[in-house]
Amino acid sequence: MYFRVLCCCLLCCLCGISPVQAQHKLPLRVKPTLFKTNQVSIKIAGLQRRLAQAFKQTHRPTISTPQRRPLPLPAAARTQAANRRHHINSGLSRRAPALAPHALDELFLQTVARLENPALSSFTPMNASAFFIEADWNGQKRLLGVTVAHAQDIMFDNFYIFLRQPSGEEKHFPVKFITSGTMGRADVALFDVPPDAAPYIRPLPLATQTPSVGEKVRSYGFFQGSFRIVPNRTIKETTPGRLITSFEFGGLVRAGACGGPLLNKQNQVVGVHCGSSTSKKESYAVPVRLLADLVKTAKTGEMQTYDLVLSGRKIGTIRLDEYIAAVNTQNNGKPVGNRLLWHDEKAVDYQHLENLLPLNHATDLSLLIIRGGPEEIGAGVEQKELLSVHLPTGEVTHIPLKIADL
Repeated sequence: MYFRVLCCCLLCCLCGISPVQAQHKLPLRVKPTLFKTNQVSIKIAGLQRRLAQAFKQTHRPTISTPQRRPLPLPAAARTQAANRRHHINSGLSRRAPALAPHALDELFLQTVARLENPALSSFTPMNASAFFIEADWNGQKRLLGVTVAHAQDIMFDNFYIFLRQPSGEEKHFPVKFITSGTMGRADVALFDVPPDAAPYIRPLPLATQTPSVGEKVRSYGFFQGSFRIVPNRTIKETTPGRLITSFEFGGLVRAGACGGPLLNKQNQVVGVHCGSSTSKKESYAVPVRLLADLVKTAKTGEMQTYDLVLSGRKIGTIRLDEYIAAVNTQNNGKPVGNRLLWHDEKAVDYQHLENLLPLNHATDLSLLIIRGGPEEIGAGVEQKELLSVHLPTGEVTHIPLKIADL
């Protein structure tokens, strides 16, 4: 039996014929014999007849090929195709349609850029992140780039934005800053976008409300040149100068993340990422309100100013590009308290300066106000002033300081 089956298989393989044709080429019957193996009697003739009958009922197997659907385009490609069908321009003339958060994540190449000074990067790898907004400018739309002010302080001048295309190609364009705040408070800066870069850019809308505590937000950025999305950042606290979120960066090296947008679920910019705590317990962003004020500064050419209020009483003003570097109290000339506000910007409420230090045993309060800088990172300081308030009378004294003075 085994010999006959083997012969059938060989004929099928060598001659390219069916099993039915192969079995017809072999003798139909053999002399019935009894073959005993392990006391099991097998009638070869009976098995042969059943095998022949099985061969007659065997047909060539029909292999059903599954119907394959065309592979779908990536979501980003589908969105871009839809944009072309509806003649939507990503430049200045029309506003792009709203997208779901996951859809915008796939279009990050048009919303976020890497900012570098090539001359500096040739010595040490250093970059920041940037994104784009569209502002009303004398009745027209103007495309502006946004990043952190300390990027300009650290990387100096000669900036380029690098826009990575879906094809993998990277386009770069020179940019020039038009105005900036200061790292000590409004850590944001604006730059002009060259017209030839506009087709590759998708501007982001600005939120009109501050996110609430507990709200989930996400941020984008280039960490050491590699693009990252940081989801599920929870708003822990909001102050006039900072949004404080949970730390969601894990073990990633965050260098270069500053300047990226912080977005809500409506894909609106609620803040500009500007750093994280050294303890890796929380992260910070400049509120979008300060970014909107910087846009006003760029439009009007006049730096926005804010009141300084102590216990409900106005004691002076501070510009958007100024910050309070330190505060101290005295009692008849003797030091009582002192507080440095470097890396503690979230604690400063310019409408409630009485919260910076206890005033119970103080007769005088002094504020060190710096324009430009920040001095702590070696950036250029334009002006220093000591604002002193005699608490019993409310008398305010402004003392200009030399740049070299501490």
